[in-house]
Amino acid sequence: MRREVAERRAERATGTDEKRWQASLGPYLERTFATGRFPALATMVRDAAHLDADPTFRIGLDFRLDGIEARLAG
Repeated sequence: MRREVAERRAERATGTDEKRWQASLGPYLERTFATGRFPALATMVRDAAHLDADPTFRIGLDFRLDGIEARLAG
């Protein structure tokens, strides 16, 4: 939820939506990744699932509930 609020505030403040922001940042990231100094970050940005808020929330909630369950069981 915080991420979505921050994104909406940034869109209002800059007049740049997520797609345009990504397009403007893309060349910088490509140059940065081409240095080879950040292989894990490059992999994450290129290969990770970039989910919307609802799936992200559900996944995070599942992680938390699994952790609570494991703690109670142990």
